[in-house]
Amino acid sequence: MNFFRLYDFGKCMKKGPYNETGRKTKYKNNWMRIQEASVVRPDGRRGKFGLVYMGEGATVLALDRALNVLLVKEYKYALERETIELVSGGICPGENVEEAGIRELLEETGYRARSVTRLGTVDPFSTVISCRNHILLAQDLIYDPLAAPPEDHLESFSVPFEAALQMVQRGEITHASSCVGLLLADKLFRGSQYNANGGLGWDGQRTSNLGYTPRQ
Repeated sequence: MNFFRLYDFGKCMKKGPYNETGRKTKYKNNWMRIQEASVVRPDGRRGKFGLVYMGEGATVLALDRALNVLLVKEYKYALERETIELVSGGICPGENVEEAGIRELLEETGYRARSVTRLGTVDPFSTVISCRNHILLAQDLIYDPLAAPPEDHLESFSVPFEAALQMVQRGEITHASSCVGLLLADKLFRGSQYNANGGLGWDGQRTSNLGYTPRQ
């Protein structure tokens, strides 16, 4: 099934300061499409843009009541190394963002989330790649694994929220949406409504009771 929309580009189309005169599809599969766009630049010179289109995705910051974050370790073929990330995956046709996040969390970790909140959206490499990613906060977790093991070869584990932040700072987590998700969550903790008198955690409990002290 296709995780991207197909566009019908005309022979000449105004794109910001550029005039696009043609476009060719160089490669496509169910997950991505690579195109080459021929353009006339603002100064009149002709040029080309190599473009990659991928379907939208969801990244899930799953947080339990003890403020542990679920992470996934997986070998990434393009990087030729293992990475540590938040749960992430593509949005299937017919799914909304929340449904995709809940499904990916269950498939990759065996946890179901009964509460999901949108934290933000990221365009990870806007010059070349069109691949919008939505960041979700998942709470009220229940361990209820699927009968079949996940198709991907990955390892899920949990660390305290503060430890995950330190992994971002040390460069151990480099996945863009994972970094943004953790930093957005940290900003929530440090916000004025959360700091006052110990602050309120996302599930309504005081952060001081959850073992997390917001940094000033």
